[in-house]
Amino acid sequence: MTTFLVLLKRMIALLFMMACGYYSYKKKWVGEEGYSSLSTIVANILNPILLFNAVITADRSIGTGQIVQNLILVGIYYVLLIVLGIVIPIIIRAKGTESYQYNLMTIFSNVGFMAIPVLAALYGNGATIYIVFYVLVYNVLIYSYGLYLTVKTKGDKAKYQLKSMINPGFIGSILAILLYASGVEVGDPFTTICGYMGDATIPMSMFITGISIAKFPVREYLASVRVYIYSVIKLLIIPIAAALIIKGFPLDEMVKNVFVMEIAMPVGALVLALNRNYGANEIVTSRGIVITTILSIITIPLVSLFL
Repeated sequence: MTTFLVLLKRMIALLFMMACGYYSYKKKWVGEEGYSSLSTIVANILNPILLFNAVITADRSIGTGQIVQNLILVGIYYVLLIVLGIVIPIIIRAKGTESYQYNLMTIFSNVGFMAIPVLAALYGNGATIYIVFYVLVYNVLIYSYGLYLTVKTKGDKAKYQLKSMINPGFIGSILAILLYASGVEVGDPFTTICGYMGDATIPMSMFITGISIAKFPVREYLASVRVYIYSVIKLLIIPIAAALIIKGFPLDEMVKNVFVMEIAMPVGALVLALNRNYGANEIVTSRGIVITTILSIITIPLVSLFL
């Protein structure tokens, strides 16, 4: 129950950050141009710095065995979600191009911006190095398989370009892992820069999520029962099942718990950005991101009871 309360308090804090973004947009303090600019800054500057800060503050006593276990679970995580991305749309009877939207949302969760503060509430900075590997694979997949699915939602033939994968998030993930593997100790002023700017990433990303919620009328979020069924499957059934199954395996506890909590994360906002950039329908993914993010305020603490 202690874990539940710790996470509930953390999720309420994140909810407040989202509420600030929502209020700012409704008051017209932030418009479309500001929203776009903030999103670009978070994705291209703050996110890579957050990864460096995670590595700089990571627990250096973590052994090779734990890293290997984490890598195996990262692989299982993405294979599992790719399979579920095909199965879940069938279960919820998503039709046509909408099925590709649910496929995208299932695979590409909020593995960084939401996972880092949630797991930091449980383990401090001890879990951050494990999260970096999830983020790295995320960046590789979303600009390859994710881009393919995005174009499919338009009913077009997918046109994938390798250069789309080379972005600040991907480069930052690679450099962060190399820095950790090298064992090089980084001092001031670099640690101060990464600390201050890395700390700004989470509230900024939640602020932007709040703006995303404010951009669509409430009736849009109430128009589909399917997305609520999907949310229960994604946020509760799958992570709880994963928690119960993985308990029996002789793996490091933190590695196992990071795996389960990553599965419990809501849909990531980058899915919506892809849809916008490639002219795909944004309504389904907007509903999915907003509803899963709001529901995760309660579902993430609930899932933690099964760790």
